[in-house]
Amino acid sequence: MRYEILFLIALFLTLLIEVPTLVLLIKVFFKLKKLSSSKMVFVGFVATFSSIPYFWFVFPVFLDGRYLLVVGEGMVCLWEAFVYCFLLKIGWKKAVGLSIFLNLLSFWTGPQVMGVLWPH
Repeated sequence: MRYEILFLIALFLTLLIEVPTLVLLIKVFFKLKKLSSSKMVFVGFVATFSSIPYFWFVFPVFLDGRYLLVVGEGMVCLWEAFVYCFLLKIGWKKAVGLSIFLNLLSFWTGPQVMGVLWPH
């Protein structure tokens, strides 16, 4: 399958996994009732759309495969934490924890979902 198609699948799955989980965690775990669901969904889309293209198309040009996962995901987590902190105004520690959790979740579950949808 072409790299660009895999990117679009990964983008869709990342949104499908991370955005609803973001809303659920903020409402249930952080108990922040003041934030509207529509704002959280919007911010989730902004965070993903502003980071995943870098991980797929920019970082591989500059990072060796050995470092891409650790450094690239680390940079994505930091960027998305900044987006959550700035746009949701949830505090830096919560934003970092949220970003790390969401990225680990999509990293672990994405390949399993892709394997079910498109088995080899």
